Formats: sequence, structure tokens, C-alpha cells
Amino acid sequence: MNEDLPVGYKNPPKASRFKPGVSGNTRGRPKKNKSLAAELNDALCETVRVQIDGRQVEATKSSLIFQ
Repeated sequence: MNEDLPVGYKNPPKASRFKPGVSGNTRGRPKKNKSLAAELNDALCETVRVQIDGRQVEATKSSLIFQ
């Protein structure tokens, strides 16, 4: 290897630098856990198809609870 290359602050040794095309964080940022309120909101906002008075209607779960 070339001993003339400076090594120190902002100049890491060539062997320990990130390789081109390889991420420094291979597993990525961990996903956040959803709160109970967010999970409940997601579940109640889902649309479902139900039969009301003999006809099929698409409505959210929350609107069906309060009918």
C-alpha cells in the first residue's frame, strides 16, 4: 500500500472505508411500533361490503358501528 496517503481526522485508512455500492446501514432504520390508538383508527377506517335492506353497500367499520 502507499504510505504517502494521510491517515487521521476525516481521512480513514483505505481498507476501512465504505465500499462503493454497499450501504453502511444494511438493516436500515427499525420500524416504529404503532400505538393502540393508531391501530384502532386504522382498523375502523377500513371499508367493508355489507348487505343493508337487501342491497350491498360499501362503508367504513366506524360508520357501521354508529348506524
